[in-house]
Amino acid sequence: MTALHSSEFLEGLIAQLSSADIKIRVRARQDLVQVGKPAVTHLVEALKHPSDYVRWEAARSLHEIADAHAAPALVESMKDARQEVRWAAAEALVALGTAALAPLVRRLETDFASVHMREGAFHVLHELHHQGLLNDELKLVLQLLQRVEPEIELPIVAHRAHLALHMLHQ
Repeated sequence: MTALHSSEFLEGLIAQLSSADIKIRVRARQDLVQVGKPAVTHLVEALKHPSDYVRWEAARSLHEIADAHAAPALVESMKDARQEVRWAAAEALVALGTAALAPLVRRLETDFASVHMREGAFHVLHELHHQGLLNDELKLVLQLLQRVEPEIELPIVAHRAHLALHMLHQ
């Protein structure tokens, strides 16, 4: 393990994400992105940090690194109390492309009542639809998310989409 990948070094960068000084936060994020995949586990943990700055910067870093292992944690972050963190998490999921789809629809199966989750899922699916990455089941999920009260059908349609994605990967 190189010094740039050591836990102590990465934890120090994560700590700098909470700085009130934006220059320090930006530099720490740039350094974490430069480290890349070895920083993902630390950044995923940082998505749970009490500091809004840390959660936002972690989501932004994960967006730039675009590692599929972060997808479930980014989906969870779409329920964050802060709109900025939710948006950054959704944007990071868009950057993951199809790797974001299974964790996203899996969460929609059970967390369909969360307005924040539905808003974030709509954004992600809408963007991925424009990239031509949605199959018919996922297009139906996107259509349901546009309705006024999608909670009734959404868990069933999300489950079907999840099963279809699962079958594609077998």
